[in-house]
Amino acid sequence: MTRRGQRQAGYWTIAIALLPLLIAQLAARSGGWAWISVFEPHTLRLIDGHMVEYETTYFHRILGVMVGQSVQTDFTSAHYRMWLTQFLVAIPLQWTGNGFWSFAIVELAGAWLGVVGIALLGQQLGLSRRATLLGGGSFALSPLILVYMWRHQLHVAAIGSMAFGVGASCAVLFGHRPWWQRGTLLGCIWLTVSLLYQYHWVVALTALGMVFTSRAELRVRLLGWVGAVIAFFLSTLVLQALVAAYGIPVLTEGNDPRYPLLRLLANPLVAGELFWPLRVLASAVWTLSTVYHPVMLIMATLGIVFGSRRVRLILGTMVVATVGFLMLLNLDRVAHAAYPAVYLGAANTVFMAPYWMVRFARWGGLSARVVGILSHAALLGALFAVLAVTLQTNSDIWGDYRYVWSLSHELFGPMTPR
Repeated sequence: MTRRGQRQAGYWTIAIALLPLLIAQLAARSGGWAWISVFEPHTLRLIDGHMVEYETTYFHRILGVMVGQSVQTDFTSAHYRMWLTQFLVAIPLQWTGNGFWSFAIVELAGAWLGVVGIALLGQQLGLSRRATLLGGGSFALSPLILVYMWRHQLHVAAIGSMAFGVGASCAVLFGHRPWWQRGTLLGCIWLTVSLLYQYHWVVALTALGMVFTSRAELRVRLLGWVGAVIAFFLSTLVLQALVAAYGIPVLTEGNDPRYPLLRLLANPLVAGELFWPLRVLASAVWTLSTVYHPVMLIMATLGIVFGSRRVRLILGTMVVATVGFLMLLNLDRVAHAAYPAVYLGAANTVFMAPYWMVRFARWGGLSARVVGILSHAALLGALFAVLAVTLQTNSDIWGDYRYVWSLSHELFGPMTPR
């Protein structure tokens, strides 16, 4: 095996090694009765003897059509942007007839897809395998997927599609194909991500940051990106035309009050004040800051700002694109689009900390022995901070849900799902 092949195999080993960790931590919360949706207990539903969240019912009629059990009457944009995920759920559902585990298998596969994406992205960013392993492990143990797993809303697979879309786009853009092949492949990746949720906008804008990481092959990458935009829009138009021709036009949700910037663009007078766009921007930044732990955000910022040019452009563009997306739709799960930048940025800080400490110690004229001790202390301290934050936020969700569930029993008595 060539040296490049060995390097690629090392990153794939990371993704495979993290799979048991991912399964173990999600399986530990698989009971369903202890914590799922306890903040809205009236929305619980029972499927095949298991508790799930009410949004699962959004997909029942679509899945019924796919397995030939019912006739569909409506098809909204929520169904369209998760069309591929529903199709994947329908496959084991047709074979087994068990809806609960059909959803669970697809959600778990989607979560691991996010780990694979982080491994791909870490390789393309030039991060060490240790940093990539830490970033992937932080995601595998994070509350981002834990909070949605076993609810069967298909959000776990959606979150995983973000990292995979960025990692795959990066691999294609920095590959050795002609520009038209890169554009075609990128268009296919973005179309796939758009049918797993709606993170394709962030993926496409992050890919634009990839274009300008170096002057070498800049023209080829730029042509590939433009070709991908054209391919994506054309394929989307064809797909929606086919859906409409089949008799199920996609119903839009443009009047949703959660779209503040869209309302502003539709009618500037709605704002009622000059600084409305700044308020929308501030709200988006605030939402992003509340989704991740402050320590993790600080370490991610350091890892991005002081990282390589490729790290700064790609991960920085991802964060900016996420904020822009939040201005269109201010929801916590939209802020999840920044997690590859947050976890890989923080991991980059951990393994850059010894280097910074060595420079500081040498500037202070300290002895080589003291420099070595301080560099190891910086590494262990940064590593402890990331792991402590990851495990603390993970366990917080478990503890909070159990507390709210027990409190609801004390106040209202046992709750029977509808």
